[in-house]
Amino acid sequence: MSKIIALIVLVSLFASPACSKDDSVEVVVPVVGSDGFVEDDPVEVVVPVVGSAEVRYEFDPPIPVPEQPYWGESGYFSALEIKDGTSEPITEVTSTNPAVLKLWPAGSFWEWQLFGSGDAAIEVHRGGSVVLSHEVRSPPVTHDQHHVRLHALLVNDDWAPFVHIGDGWERNISFRESPNMKYFEAVVWSDENAVHLYEFDNSFDPAAGHHQNMSAEEFTAYRESYRVMAFPDMPRLPPDSPWSPERSRFLRDAFKKIASYLVSRYPDSEHHFSFHGHGAAGGRLLAWQMYYEDADDFLAHWSNELGRPLAAIDMGGPCNKGGYSDLNNFCQYARYYIASDLVQGGYGLDDDDIKKIFETDAVLQYHRILGESKYLQEALVKRIELKRKDFEYSRRNLTKSKWQQAIYLYDCQEFQAFAEAFVAFINRNNPPFEGHEDLLTFIETHNGGSELIDLFRKVILHKVDNRDFFEWSHGRNGISMPHRDWWAKGFWR
Repeated sequence: MSKIIALIVLVSLFASPACSKDDSVEVVVPVVGSDGFVEDDPVEVVVPVVGSAEVRYEFDPPIPVPEQPYWGESGYFSALEIKDGTSEPITEVTSTNPAVLKLWPAGSFWEWQLFGSGDAAIEVHRGGSVVLSHEVRSPPVTHDQHHVRLHALLVNDDWAPFVHIGDGWERNISFRESPNMKYFEAVVWSDENAVHLYEFDNSFDPAAGHHQNMSAEEFTAYRESYRVMAFPDMPRLPPDSPWSPERSRFLRDAFKKIASYLVSRYPDSEHHFSFHGHGAAGGRLLAWQMYYEDADDFLAHWSNELGRPLAAIDMGGPCNKGGYSDLNNFCQYARYYIASDLVQGGYGLDDDDIKKIFETDAVLQYHRILGESKYLQEALVKRIELKRKDFEYSRRNLTKSKWQQAIYLYDCQEFQAFAEAFVAFINRNNPPFEGHEDLLTFIETHNGGSELIDLFRKVILHKVDNRDFFEWSHGRNGISMPHRDWWAKGFWR
């Protein structure tokens, strides 16, 4: 366990002609271990004396960094010199091992983030000596299962132009690699008409343009130095449509090459896919830019190259991706699927607490939950529970707006069994599709029977929602209906 060395130093001196306000004295400070007992070897520190006032040094909060933070975890603290009831911020604060624990000045505070395995300490310096220290130890690696996640983003000029000073989409993932997980980011540059694959490491600074006073061109060159694949000349969209078959095929081919690259680099890792952007039910990917058939082709290629299904496809950010046609397309090539049949987001936390934002950020917390979980399903359940915590932190706003929210973990193997029975039910009964949004309600209304309902319920392994906050105005149960045009095209066959 870590310990705080000389957390509070108290020195009381009577005024003396030999002591001016700028003098200092050497004092012996006992070191108190985590068991509360004084250890044998004291520490000598130099403490400045201000008149007859006592001087002490404190962290705020008293424990500036958790004893065992997780990879990627970050936060803020201040170090204070307190005299006569007043306090001044201390500017001499260092990390003994920046490869493990990095520190950045942030006004009168210090921002910290855990970057690697090993031990480090925060040290506060005064007069050439360390007057305050706090030790940090990174968590142990609990198992050797490694995960690779391809995280796709759709970026346009309204969000961040290709040439800019940084601190935009580049902050979407605050920590890229830990012993159990590594991110790759595939950016669809909508206005540049290109797809770029980036392999950022933890040394990449998304705000380097500001921190190092770079120009937009300099930051762009810095960011692009992490690019490992590029696919230029993406077909432009027609003026009257937000998508086109030509662009869909281009994206399909680009992402198939990206998948092959990831498999060649990490053939033994678990592979995941996620997307940051808008969504809609229908079995398409990348905000409907990649059509149903092309998404099927891309995922089939990835799974075939890997020789097994993907570990999970996480669509827990985009809206309404919990549709029957989404599961029907994606679950062929993954063991688990995460999504919602509702509009996602559209609300804020009840109070602006950065710690709560980090605590509920699934992209960041995946490092922790995959590292501490022996089994994949266990980790994905924890990922779902992050959303419930987010709901709790936003209870007042969600209740006031009566904003329905839910997220689900689906078992793709169970979905295949349900889909077979559902298709048989449709072919046998030929019920009308109109007037229904929720699949379970549709089955119950048209007498699908208890066996089909039981198969439906087995698909959903875990769910969280905010039904206990207020009475929901319309029923949703985790999977929305397939569109009639989707059905008419025979994609279910």
